[in-house]
Amino acid sequence: LASDDDGAPSATAAAAAFRAARETIGAERSEILAHKCHEALKTLGPGGVAVAVVGSEHVASIGRQFGKTDPKKIEELLAGPPVSDSLIAVAAPTIAVGAPLALGQRFLPPVPKRAMWLAWAVLPAVYEMYIVRQRYDTYRGVAAVQEALEGTV
Repeated sequence: LASDDDGAPSATAAAAAFRAARETIGAERSEILAHKCHEALKTLGPGGVAVAVVGSEHVASIGRQFGKTDPKKIEELLAGPPVSDSLIAVAAPTIAVGAPLALGQRFLPPVPKRAMWLAWAVLPAVYEMYIVRQRYDTYRGVAAVQEALEGTV
């Protein structure tokens, strides 16, 4: 992920949202890594030594969270997005496009009506594909780290 001095204007809402998302994803990754490192060490028994290769941005957070993570929360993080998020992702654009369509049926000429029907049919699907792809990339990254950790034990 980009650094704080990535050249993006920090005053914009997009930059602030990106930084907040980066911090959240980074914190979740660190929590998962701390949990997996602790689990790996527990399997080695007393006197066992485990080595984990992690990015420098995760080291301090892993140290703080080592042995303190909640296994249920880790399961939730690795489980993927809940179905309700996907439903909301489809419902919001559908309502945003469908409401003007429903209100404008009586007042619009035929060509804009057709365009609005097409937008109402296509936009939610396109938006859902974008959201699903973003989540898939994020969760595959976490799963790759998990697989790498499990493969080294």
